[in-house]
Amino acid sequence: MSDQPNVLWVMPDQHNAKCTSWGRFPTDVYTPNLERLTDTGTRFERAFAQSPICTPSRTSFLTGQYPQNHGCYANGGTAPDHLSTVFDAVTQLGYRTGAFGKIHTPTG
Repeated sequence: MSDQPNVLWVMPDQHNAKCTSWGRFPTDVYTPNLERLTDTGTRFERAFAQSPICTPSRTSFLTGQYPQNHGCYANGGTAPDHLSTVFDAVTQLGYRTGAFGKIHTPTG
């Protein structure tokens, strides 16, 4: 058994703070499971997208590079194979990674 903490990285598609009960906006939405995760984990409240388009933005998020550096500019776009991702970094630290759902990135 590892001493490393478990990591659950939730990256929803087209989900904004108005769709949660823990956001700063008034809402009738009740999300107790998301609230529990954010109460015991880390929530980023000042994050922004590098691109208004899904695939380039997610590629930036996962590679730590701007679109002009990774070369992915459109949904369905491609990125160079040599780019390292956060998945590569945590794998080198001994983690097993997995992704499910709509990852929408050529680097996944």
